[in-house]
Amino acid sequence: MTNYVYSAEHNSFFPIALKQAYIQAKSWPKDGVDVDEDIVAEFTSEPPTEKVRVAGEDGLPKWAGAPSKTGDEIIAAANHKRLNIIKLANIYISERQWPSKLILERLNDIEKVNFELWLDFLDALETLDVSNAPDIIWPKPPEFVANSGLATLMV
Repeated sequence: MTNYVYSAEHNSFFPIALKQAYIQAKSWPKDGVDVDEDIVAEFTSEPPTEKVRVAGEDGLPKWAGAPSKTGDEIIAAANHKRLNIIKLANIYISERQWPSKLILERLNDIEKVNFELWLDFLDALETLDVSNAPDIIWPKPPEFVANSGLATLMV
């Protein structure tokens, strides 16, 4: 016995256990096809790279190439990435308590250099023009000074 039906019209799975509730809400699909748990698991998990779930000609789900993003969508994604990197950089700075240590004059020379490098990185991110996405030259996170030399921090 199957537990789900797939609707090509809605490109969705509907649990049979909730059929009466869907019927009462007048939203049970007329084109529902019984599907087994393997199909539900495959098509409700993370899709393969650059694929989306679509309805196949046989009324069952299949993977197809994702539609190209519009220019506005590409710019929005780049801005989201920029804001996320800013957030991560601020967390990095905050975890080291550099702003508080600076106010209390407790930053050592190495911490002061690191703090200034990270502030420069934040300034570069704040002024980054994402309107040319995807052709953006992203600022690199600073190398930080450590007692043993330089190391690269990936953000």
